[in-house]
Amino acid sequence: MSDYLSEDEQAEAVKRWFRENALFLIGGLVLGIGGLFGWNQWQSQQKSSAEQASLLFEEMVGHVRALRVGEAEQLVELLQRDHRSSPYVDQARLLAARLHLERNMPEQSVPYLQAVVDGRGPPELRLIARLRLARLLLFQEEADRALEVLSVSDPGVFAARFHQVRGDAQVLRGDAAAARREYELALGADQDGLLDRNFVQAKLDQLRVASPDERVGTEPLPPAGGLQLQAPL
Repeated sequence: MSDYLSEDEQAEAVKRWFRENALFLIGGLVLGIGGLFGWNQWQSQQKSSAEQASLLFEEMVGHVRALRVGEAEQLVELLQRDHRSSPYVDQARLLAARLHLERNMPEQSVPYLQAVVDGRGPPELRLIARLRLARLLLFQEEADRALEVLSVSDPGVFAARFHQVRGDAQVLRGDAAAARREYELALGADQDGLLDRNFVQAKLDQLRVASPDERVGTEPLPPAGGLQLQAPL
């Protein structure tokens, strides 16, 4: 139809269309610009938050190396409060746990490790926290609690380590048969050479052939330095 209109009529039709639809055009333009601005602003905030979390974590590493407990604790609190979704939060908790252990305050390490276990971080990191928490509980001679912490359906690549620590817990409980089974499972599950096989085999050799109901005395636990509680940096 527009092919048969004069140039003036076509121009007037275009003007009339713009007058009738101007509100929708302006609204769509505003929404489009606003959405783009909001997205860019959100990305900028996320980048700024990540940078701030990184700086706080680096500062905390310095305090941990200097064994400054109070300052390190304050930075963990800041990360948990202001950057709760940052991956640095769980790393900071692991560092805080190690720091308290090195300062001979193992009981203060437990809440930090438990927070990682109960959090929503990467599954592998939570499994590492479980192992460290269980070893710490064994150091405190709480074998039953350690076994509860290690009660997971799929420890993944850490299966051998989980069996080893379960074996240590059963030794502490005095159950020779259960300890022997766990050490055997640990050696069998060690496909990637993550275990000190000689150490586990030595533990296994110490357990004399016993009936399932036989109990043995607990063997000495390794010192704190041998509990492998170091946090990955």
